[in-house]
Amino acid sequence: MTVTSHTTSYQLLRLYLADQLSQDDCPAAIEICKNKLDFLNTCIGRTLKDKAWGISGADEDLEIWLDYKQRFENMLEHLMQLSETQQAPI
Repeated sequence: MTVTSHTTSYQLLRLYLADQLSQDDCPAAIEICKNKLDFLNTCIGRTLKDKAWGISGADEDLEIWLDYKQRFENMLEHLMQLSETQQAPI
């Protein structure tokens, strides 16, 4: 599967976990990761506000968001390294 701007973050995560991303996938995949991390940071911020207000379930939600954020940060790091190997001179 080729990663495009129409690839969902869920599809991208599945490809990453299955070690099926290639150097050609890097530009679109990096953009998807960055957008997902922006979204997750927004969710984390809102959940922290919920937690401060004592809203039930905020701790569990925060744990889930942080787990997803860690997965996408790891994937982004992997993609950046993969992208760098593509650009390295032979």
